[in-house]
Amino acid sequence: MKRQNDKKNNMLCFNCRKPGHGLADCPEADRDEEMGRGICYRCGSTEHEIQRCRAKVDPALASSVTVAWLSNNMSADHEEVHVPVKKAKPKQTKVTNTGPLTQINTGPLTQTNTGPLTQTNTGPLTQINTGPLTQINIGPLTQINTGHLTQTNTGPLTQTNTGPLTQINTGPLTQINPGPLTQINTGPLTQINTGPLTQINTGPLTQTNTGPLTQINTGPLTQTNTGPLTQINTGPLTQINTGPLTQTNTGPLTQTNTGPLTRINTGPLTQTNTGPLTQINTGPLTQINTGPLTQTNTGPLTRINTGPLTQTNTGPLTQTNNGPLTQINTVRSDVVASPWLRPPFSPHSAVPPDDDAGADVPPAAPLRSLKTGI
Repeated sequence: MKRQNDKKNNMLCFNCRKPGHGLADCPEADRDEEMGRGICYRCGSTEHEIQRCRAKVDPALASSVTVAWLSNNMSADHEEVHVPVKKAKPKQTKVTNTGPLTQINTGPLTQTNTGPLTQTNTGPLTQINTGPLTQINIGPLTQINTGHLTQTNTGPLTQTNTGPLTQINTGPLTQINPGPLTQINTGPLTQINTGPLTQINTGPLTQTNTGPLTQINTGPLTQTNTGPLTQINTGPLTQINTGPLTQTNTGPLTQTNTGPLTRINTGPLTQTNTGPLTQINTGPLTQINTGPLTQTNTGPLTRINTGPLTQTNTGPLTQTNNGPLTQINTVRSDVVASPWLRPPFSPHSAVPPDDDAGADVPPAAPLRSLKTGI
């Protein structure tokens, strides 16, 4: 007890500079408003302490918060200043559908996405658009469909993608477009289809790709076009088909490729063209077919290749042309035929082919080339 009293007597007050007490027990501090003892450390008020302060500061509720300001001979509760607070960055838009989803649009619909957009559909998704539909995506767009996806568009459909577009379909995908369809892709476009994909276009279809386009189909792919189809590719185009691919075109088909075009087909490929078909390739064209390839053309067929052309066929190849066929190659093309190829006998040939020359070739050659109407 004596030691505590000696310590208290030797204590020096930081306010009045007198010994015998501290700042907390100084009698002169209660009469000095500028001393600031007993102020609230949250809002700066001298009328209450922090335990009784009711001021609330939440930057997420407003663009600025109000705090009290302490000045000479004035209570902090009567004077306020505004301090700006930084706004929080907007979060990435994310849409997740796990159950059945049905969308029906009968009037004009316009969708504009400027930021990153991610759509994930794990349940059945059905979209029906009877009115004009316009979609504009200038930011990255990612779509992942693991369930059944069905799209039916009876009105004009316009899609414009200036940012990267990625589509991943692991479930069945069915698209039916009886109205005009227009797609414009200026950014990278990547499509990956591992499930069955069915596209039916009865109206005019126009596709314009100025950026890199990559399509990977590991499941069955069926395309049916009864209306005019126009494709314009100025950027690199890569198509990889490992599953069965069936294309049926009954209307005019026009393809224009100015950038590198690469096609790899390891599964069965069947193409049927009953309407006029026009292909113009000014950039390098590479085709590799390791599976059966069947082409049937009953309408006029025109091909113009001004860039390098490389075709490699290791599987059976069958071509049937009943209509006029025109091919123009201004640059030498390298064609690697199937090992089962045997030169067919021409009735206009003066000397028939020697049977012994093809003894090592199987008699029933899977590869046949039939050209009529030329």
